[in-house]
Amino acid sequence: MNLPEPDINFYMKNLTAFLAQIERELQSQQQGWQCARLDQDELEALILDLNRYYYQSFHDRFMPLY
Repeated sequence: MNLPEPDINFYMKNLTAFLAQIERELQSQQQGWQCARLDQDELEALILDLNRYYYQSFHDRFMPLY
């Protein structure tokens, strides 16, 4: 059984575009964080939000390509 070769360039191009978009979005949000002084609970909540955002974005935007 011959399976078609995956188009690596297509996948790399989409992954690179996805990561660049995530980076732009995080940089735009980060400007407000630089001035803020966060206590430990606020910092943990921020990290949780970032992780949730990253994984949800990956699931919603990148995985449907496959």
